[in-house]
Amino acid sequence: MIPDVLQKRSDILAVIRDRVSEINSKYRKGPSLYFYRRTLALRANARTITDFMSQDMNIEILYATLVAWDMNSRGARMKYFDDFKHAILLCEPYLRGFEDRAIISTPFGKIRNALTNLYNTLDLMESGGRLVAISKCLHFMFPQLIMPMDRTNTLNYLYNNTNEIPAKFIEAISFSFDVAEEVESLEIDWRANVDDKWNTGLPKMVDNAIILLRDVSTS
Repeated sequence: MIPDVLQKRSDILAVIRDRVSEINSKYRKGPSLYFYRRTLALRANARTITDFMSQDMNIEILYATLVAWDMNSRGARMKYFDDFKHAILLCEPYLRGFEDRAIISTPFGKIRNALTNLYNTLDLMESGGRLVAISKCLHFMFPQLIMPMDRTNTLNYLYNNTNEIPAKFIEAISFSFDVAEEVESLEIDWRANVDDKWNTGLPKMVDNAIILLRDVSTS
């Protein structure tokens, strides 16, 4: 269970409303931003997740983006590309099923089982831990639905620790859906903050708000 969940949700809403644009001057630039924007552009050009996965270059850029997002550093070790690609393609039925169920207004309960299946099946890492890699990968594939997560910011902010367990993956994504629903109900104009840098959509803005609340600044 997320401690002080209501206060954390309120704080994130305030950041999205008042200062989420600050992320662009405080957070990463260089390869991590370039490959992120490149991946999202390729995904936007694909009509379905199956279309996206049918192009080897798209999977290669996805792989490079995860590397740029520290998934092959600090003790994390990704699979060799051939094995990574196989793992992605193996999950195509689950990804397609998730896409069929998931639209921006989908109640979280209707996609919980699909996300659980993806968490249990999408095996991208040589090193231990699945939550961070899977959340980032799913964010790149479904940027308007899934929030990316990491240990330093997301898990520390929500749970005050960095332990990765399946229940946290489901609960944190559910939390981001709750925030998104409240943003809409309060008529916070988050679309005015969408830009060509880090504020790509509401799930990423939730992530950006957490980063700003953690006051982590990296270049």
